[in-house]
Amino acid sequence: MIPRRPAAALLALVLLAATAAAQDGAGERAREVTATRASLKSIRAGLDDFLFVHGRYPYTEEGVAILLTWGLFGGPYIERSVATLDAWGRPFVYRSPSTRAGRREFDLFSLGPDGREGTADDVE
Repeated sequence: MIPRRPAAALLALVLLAATAAAQDGAGERAREVTATRASLKSIRAGLDDFLFVHGRYPYTEEGVAILLTWGLFGGPYIERSVATLDAWGRPFVYRSPSTRAGRREFDLFSLGPDGREGTADDVE
């Protein structure tokens, strides 16, 4: 009698598909983090431009949305194409002055995929 191996072949195919799906998920997360970091970089540049014109960073209450407006002395400070939401659809966290020790004059970051502050997946 010849031993059957379809179960082993099926198992190998299932494992291969699961590995490919996991790698694709990791690739998607990397793309989301990259896009979020690019937006943060543009927003930081806009914040620095705002500081140059106004002599201060926007207040927490003004948020990054003020960078998109025209003011008496200039603006907008970022292009409309710059995302003001992270790759997971949440607004960036912006606080001025900073509440984190040893940081710039402001905090600007994404809560990451889990949406919780202070976890390992926060994006700065």
